[in-house]
Amino acid sequence: LGELPLERAIEVLAAAAEKAVENALVAQAVAAAMVAEEGLQPEEPPQGAAASLTAASVVAPAAQSPLAPLLREQLAQAGLLDPSTLSDAERQEVLAAAAAGTLLLLLLPVFDAGLAGDLSLSALFGGGAASVAALREGPAGQRLRDAARGAVDKAVEVEKQYELGSQATAKYKEWVAKATKAVGELVR
Repeated sequence: LGELPLERAIEVLAAAAEKAVENALVAQAVAAAMVAEEGLQPEEPPQGAAASLTAASVVAPAAQSPLAPLLREQLAQAGLLDPSTLSDAERQEVLAAAAAGTLLLLLLPVFDAGLAGDLSLSALFGGGAASVAALREGPAGQRLRDAARGAVDKAVEVEKQYELGSQATAKYKEWVAKATKAVGELVR
């Protein structure tokens, strides 16, 4: 799976999971037939999470979601939206929330692991928590997505007004030119 594109890897994993569930259901049916043939009493049906894994809920794939059925079910039980079924605008809102959560933890002196470590831990914890919160179903998740969309819109407005991207690019090119010149002088 390491060399497959992400979407194809997800499709392969989803198909494998669905096949495994089908095989488990067939094995269960064969076991039930064998129990009936031997005249044995069947065991009590499963309770709790195992009871929710029925052929209809697990084997029937969702039309628009490439996620494995068990993963879709876990997302639904947790009250989270399926990220693969979100519109592009909704995905951007969730990504904006993740970026905001990452930035918030990065700016706070929470971790003392150097820039790379701080960035990684901030993305993992801040971005991860904000992403989960933004994927919540209901008004709380929607408010967070709306706030993230507002923040992105404001950032785009500020970028257009001050042209920060082009200024940063010009400064970067200037630094690269100076560094290249300095290395060239050292090599001579």
